[in-house]
Amino acid sequence: MPLVVTVQQDSRDACAADLARVCALLDLTPILLPRRWVGSERWMARATQSAPAGEGQGREG
Repeated sequence: MPLVVTVQQDSRDACAADLARVCALLDLTPILLPRRWVGSERWMARATQSAPAGEGQGREG
């Protein structure tokens, strides 16, 4: 299983910005675009070393 990195932030914009920064620094591909975490006010996004087939640039939340 490839490495998966999770980013959590208090706002969608902050989460998206940190996801972009992590992807650029570590050469990762988004697999889960920012979405509100169930039961929380936090936003979460994920990236991996290689995108799963058919995922393109991630799933919208």
